[in-house]
Amino acid sequence: MGLISFRLREGSWTAMGLGLPRSWTRTALMAVGAAFVQQALGQFVVDPLTQPFLHYSARANPLETIHGSPMALRWLGIIWTYAAFGEEIGYRGYLLNRVADLGGRTRTALAIGLLWSSIMFGFAHWYQGPAGIVSSVVSGIVFGAAYLLAGGNLWVAVLAHGFSDSLALLFTYVGLAS
Repeated sequence: MGLISFRLREGSWTAMGLGLPRSWTRTALMAVGAAFVQQALGQFVVDPLTQPFLHYSARANPLETIHGSPMALRWLGIIWTYAAFGEEIGYRGYLLNRVADLGGRTRTALAIGLLWSSIMFGFAHWYQGPAGIVSSVVSGIVFGAAYLLAGGNLWVAVLAHGFSDSLALLFTYVGLAS
């Protein structure tokens, strides 16, 4: 729906940042950096601060059953199509921009759009429990900030999200996920 709306409103999907970037190398490097920041914040800041007060749902990690399983390839496909591509189009490409449009695309409007889309992204992960919601809000802020810092290049957020989730999948597959 977001893609169709952008196509009708803006005339092309490149308006949300899905055009060809000037440099795929720069895009990929920014994405790796954002994925690193997101992982580090989760591991060393968010989880330690929320652990005494909030919990993850017992079913917080749908990947937990793939340790050593060929189902990992199926999950890899889901990660890159639904999570990385789909969620980034919906939350960063569409929602963040629609909220920013309401405020005239000022810096304040973009910041409110970033915060609102990240909060909505967090609540979409309610199945992970309260700690998962907080963690997802922070992830949304990181992915959204990467998108904005890249000048609206949605590929940075898509790749960062995909790299981060793929890393979680890899750690789960080899038995290193906690």
